[in-house]
Amino acid sequence: MERTEKNSRGTPPTPGIARGIPWIFGAVFFWLFVTAMVPLEVKERMNAGFVLPLHIIIEGAGIVVSMFVFSTIWHTREKAASWLVYVGSSFWVVGMLDSLHLLTYPGMAASPLANVQLYVLFGCLSRLLLAGAMLTNLLISPLKRVSLRNSLFMFLSAVALFFAIVASLFGYVLPNPQLLNEQDLTWLRNAVMAAAFALNLLGAWLYWQRGKDQKSDQGRLIAGGLALGALSALSFFLEASVPGFFYLTTHLLKVLSYGFFYQAIFIHQVKIPFEELARRRSEHRARMVALMNASKDGIAFYTRKHGEWVCNASFGELFGIDEEVLHFDDTDLFYRAIQGKLEEPEKVAAILQHDLQRDAVERLGPWRVSVLSEPARSVDLYLNPVEVEREVLGWLLIFRDVTKETEFHRLRSEYFSAATHEIRTPLASIDGYIDLALEPGVPMEERRHYLNQAKSNLSRLHQLVSNILDLEKLQASPPGHRFEPLTVETLLTPIADNYAILAAKKGVQFHCEIAPGLPILYGDEIRLGQALSNLLSNAIKYTLAGSCGIQACQQEDKIRIDVRDTGIGLSELEMIHLFERFYRAENEVTRKTTGTGLGLSIVKAIIESHGGEIAVSSQLGRGTTFTILLPIVDLSQIEPAVL
Repeated sequence: MERTEKNSRGTPPTPGIARGIPWIFGAVFFWLFVTAMVPLEVKERMNAGFVLPLHIIIEGAGIVVSMFVFSTIWHTREKAASWLVYVGSSFWVVGMLDSLHLLTYPGMAASPLANVQLYVLFGCLSRLLLAGAMLTNLLISPLKRVSLRNSLFMFLSAVALFFAIVASLFGYVLPNPQLLNEQDLTWLRNAVMAAAFALNLLGAWLYWQRGKDQKSDQGRLIAGGLALGALSALSFFLEASVPGFFYLTTHLLKVLSYGFFYQAIFIHQVKIPFEELARRRSEHRARMVALMNASKDGIAFYTRKHGEWVCNASFGELFGIDEEVLHFDDTDLFYRAIQGKLEEPEKVAAILQHDLQRDAVERLGPWRVSVLSEPARSVDLYLNPVEVEREVLGWLLIFRDVTKETEFHRLRSEYFSAATHEIRTPLASIDGYIDLALEPGVPMEERRHYLNQAKSNLSRLHQLVSNILDLEKLQASPPGHRFEPLTVETLLTPIADNYAILAAKKGVQFHCEIAPGLPILYGDEIRLGQALSNLLSNAIKYTLAGSCGIQACQQEDKIRIDVRDTGIGLSELEMIHLFERFYRAENEVTRKTTGTGLGLSIVKAIIESHGGEIAVSSQLGRGTTFTILLPIVDLSQIEPAVL
């Protein structure tokens, strides 16, 4: 895997910057060669018409770049190292000196400050100050930070230095024009340029080494700028032997060196922090989206500052919008997206209009809203404030689907209500019969009858409670079965033999058909036997005359077991409610017999706990068929410990 180097700030180097430095220097040397080849007469003619405007443009560009360097550092000084604040202050002084250097240019007749002596002095000071500042800057630790107060003091010191220089030069040179003659100015300029050349070269080498050590393009760019400054000073010396455009080349190279400095500062102070901020924001957004999408609840995040909404995939699924992450630019667009899916949209509209503007840092809700879908959903809406230092920055709207929970509580309530009713009936009968039996003077035969009735109701109550507990145990997770391999013959034959005897006693024909070679089942023999016994018992009970029986065969990858009878049958309405708890069909047989109404609920729970299905088909007066489908399991895939 490719490794990415990182600089001292922990950020990857900017690609292409350092590699472009040799190309830039190659272009500079080519420019010097071309200008040297231009005939002297052509240069002199061009000098006459273009030197002044080009000089103004080039020097003006240098001043602008100097101020850009200062401005960039000054506006990012909170995160700047001490050496950068020092560089920024130095560039402010250099820019101001270059401004006076331009205003005192002798060729600008319109300038009241035009003075050859000041022009030379300001130019020399600018170059010498910059070269010296960049070199002494290496003495400051690159990791040392400076407080805002100290950075202001550093800048004010630079301002004081500048005004001291200006005051001394204007106050001493202008009144004494004879102080420096042309020969003195030439000597001074040559000495300063030689010093600048040497200092810039030394600084370029040192900064290049720092860039290599820190794996940072910033040091290399500063080294490139100093090297261009050295070339600018060198080109000044060539002016004497090759006059003309070398004069402008000196200034052009100086401005180009400023550009390198600005690029180094801009990358370090603006570009890299901005890219790092963008990367962190992107990572933060990715984490936020991942966290939001990990929730099964619909989540909508509202930011107060921008008024934007970000919603997760569960929110889109809830409101029928097929997007992984949803964005809405304002609350109106957000509301319109969900309005058509709400049964009472005005309730949500009031929440969006009033509660989102609250400054109270407290959780709000829940509000129950209905989402129009197929089927309809019940949703609880919560508002959670997102705060920083007790200031609400936004709100999290949580849409929690409570449809299944609501339905579960409804069914459970109905179940307990029905169970209470079913238990209360035999208890009341027991209580009544015992009271009658305890009445004084009741004949023994009559008392025995009352006690037998109480015992009968007690047996019914015992069966009811047992069935309720049995059903609860079956619907537990896991249900607690003892699964084992068993053949269909092993499961069905004993049950069929028992119920064949009961059918014969009632005068009902009984048949049992088991297809040969059926695959082995994997299940709880006792529980499956309980379910089949319940179905066969009902088949015999509700068949007044005719036949009933059980049949087993293979249907694709399942074992099919049918329990048939030619009894009284069921209506369509009865088949709909047949597997509900405490439901008993209304017919001539049920009116004469007792039952809990839980038998078929238990059968269904047993079959489903084995991964199977149960269905019923019936015609009123012509009989009923219960069909059970049990999955065939590959025993080789079952762990030996389980077997």
